[in-house]
Amino acid sequence: MDELAKKIKNLDVQTAIKLTQIIDKMGIKDEIVALDIETGNSEHDNQELAKKLFSIVISKLYLAENELYEFIAQYKNISVEEAKKVNVIELIKDVFKTEGAADFLA
Repeated sequence: MDELAKKIKNLDVQTAIKLTQIIDKMGIKDEIVALDIETGNSEHDNQELAKKLFSIVISKLYLAENELYEFIAQYKNISVEEAKKVNVIELIKDVFKTEGAADFLA
């Protein structure tokens, strides 16, 4: 199991709270909850879910900039300064390559 998968399976309370703060500050909870893609092809569903989630998140990143840096730093166990340089597209792709990630976010 890769490190990202371990982190998703072992999401600690502090990280979960930070994630919910970001979602609340961005005002995207209802949009995330409304995401429903079930064609029977899990690979296709994950790709479509990733596209839609990416669009929702990217359009509101500016609303939770500092919280997002803190979340990435905590999640990846790096400094906030290092978190500012993380490629967000690669981060999202990595999350959706992890088995069970789409179920976790649904």
